[in-house]
Amino acid sequence: MGIQGYFFDKKIKQAKEKANELKKITSLSKVKKVLVFVDETSLFDQSKLKELETLMSLNSSDFDFLTFKGKKSSYNEFRGVVITPDSFNWQGNVSSNELKELLEKTFDLLVDYSSSDVIIKPLIVSSIKASFKIGFSVVNNELYDFVIAVEPNEISTFNKEVVRYLKILKIL
Repeated sequence: MGIQGYFFDKKIKQAKEKANELKKITSLSKVKKVLVFVDETSLFDQSKLKELETLMSLNSSDFDFLTFKGKKSSYNEFRGVVITPDSFNWQGNVSSNELKELLEKTFDLLVDYSSSDVIIKPLIVSSIKASFKIGFSVVNNELYDFVIAVEPNEISTFNKEVVRYLKILKIL
């Protein structure tokens, strides 16, 4: 695991505890503000975003984006914050000002389309202040309030299932 893994695990535990405390004092409400988390291997694109907006009956202004990339590049399909492994120092502390600002915001819903399993993903997901977090079941299930058992390449099916269960929970 190494020293970096130790610090990251400690930060993840702290972030999970904060998230649990936040959940105790907040109740689920209608989804109005959504954070979409993608990575460079994700098949989520602009057409899938339009599909999600339509299914959820929300506007594009109701969505924020967080994109994880292995290396910073000039192209990013979505507006929003782009982070790399350099966005955290070796102790797991956030070094990106953009990410710090994003982590201060509160969202009704986090939808995680990322499929990579990098060391900082649990830290990112745990640190996001969202009333409800949804992800793929093939990824670390303990990060989410709800997981959907579809493959990460089945984005349309995933979108439909997200909306279906949010309606069942009466938060959409």
